[in-house]
Amino acid sequence: MKTAGHTMGTASMTLEESMCFMASLGHQGIEVRLPKDSPLHPASGGGVDLESLKAASASLPIAFACLCPYEREYLTREESQATVEKLKQVAELAAELSCPYIRLLSGVSNPKDPAIHYEENWQRTVDGIQAVARHAARIGVGLCIETHSGTLAMSARMACRLIDDINMNNVGLLLDVVWDHLANVGGPVESIKRYARYLRHVHIKDCRVISRLPPRTEPVLYGHGVMDISGILTALDQVGFEGYVCDEYEKYWYPDLLPDPESGMKHNIETLLRMLRSIGSLPDYCRR
Repeated sequence: MKTAGHTMGTASMTLEESMCFMASLGHQGIEVRLPKDSPLHPASGGGVDLESLKAASASLPIAFACLCPYEREYLTREESQATVEKLKQVAELAAELSCPYIRLLSGVSNPKDPAIHYEENWQRTVDGIQAVARHAARIGVGLCIETHSGTLAMSARMACRLIDDINMNNVGLLLDVVWDHLANVGGPVESIKRYARYLRHVHIKDCRVISRLPPRTEPVLYGHGVMDISGILTALDQVGFEGYVCDEYEKYWYPDLLPDPESGMKHNIETLLRMLRSIGSLPDYCRR
């Protein structure tokens, strides 16, 4: 198991500063938030110096673990074509950065057009992601369907059903443990055991639950909320998971609820490593 930090927690830093910060905390990887206005997003024309980023990654060392674009519109032909083309560009960026995965959101769960039935929405999403996956496969990049509210796959069960329908070897599961918990379909520990063969990447976070319908939470530091993080890590260890567990520190979305990353993300990585040590699953660099 490897650890990564998410740039959602370091919105006030440049990407290179975030990479240095994650490395200083002891993470081995970095997950990069990639909205369409990000200078790094291929569609933004931001002109980021990729060679400088690659040099920083090699020198720290810290690896790019996952890129997180937000495009997810597949409901009309025009929307799907635009989404697919942008995600193909993100896959090419991932290949350039030697990043193994890009995160995908699985469409929208409630289309605004009432004439679009669930089955049609599902199939259009499958077709769009298949098109991205075929391109990504040719350049050695994997796609991870994230369990997330507002999409067709809030639970691991639905995400894996979607992955089965997409039927591409380079498409797997990104388990966001909070959304899978709120989906109330077994929960993340059971999902890890049941869907281990699909699992590629994991978002670890803790929260207080404000309501289940509609799903609403407030983020807290590890150990201060409802999530059984130790149980989740134990289940990952038991199934032999070797990918990244990422601290999705949601400072970007909740600037007033979480402390600055220098203290909050430090607490989280220390808690994570203490739990990993207790189950004998520390990353290799911590054993030296």
